[in-house]
Amino acid sequence: MATPDHARRASLVSVVRGEDREDLRTEHPTGAVIRTASFLELAFANLFKKHGISPPQYNILRALYWRGGSEGLPVKEIRKLLINRVPDPTRLIDRLEKAKLVKRVHNQVDRRVVKVQITSQGEELLTTLDPFVLKLHEEQFEHLSLQEIHEARALLQEIVKRSIVPLDRRLLE
Repeated sequence: MATPDHARRASLVSVVRGEDREDLRTEHPTGAVIRTASFLELAFANLFKKHGISPPQYNILRALYWRGGSEGLPVKEIRKLLINRVPDPTRLIDRLEKAKLVKRVHNQVDRRVVKVQITSQGEELLTTLDPFVLKLHEEQFEHLSLQEIHEARALLQEIVKRSIVPLDRRLLE
């Protein structure tokens, strides 16, 4: 006799494989999550593009603003704080530095230690973007109750935590 967990897993596997499809419009959960994330991100990408930055660059500015303080952060720490993992945050930081939105600061004692700080121009850009970002968040989720938003977040976190396919733990560090 199958246990409830075994039955649930078998059911999920059949959904992922598409074995329970009633018609071709049914989409497996991974595809639905990816498509939804892409749809939500597109609105932000368009907003940031109007201000000369990309979503990953905005993410770096946000991390520096909220976590960097007056000291700034090393690139390794910035990488850990990014919402979407990017292969080379150094290039993104180069572009932000060229736009005078961030600056690199070398440690006086050990020149190998470099921290990235947000500049006043970077802070001004975030201040300009804040109301637009908040409005987009509200518009994208206004049809859901606060409880539904919390439930959706909890379900997505549970998927990551208990993924059927083992995750590369380095990505979560």
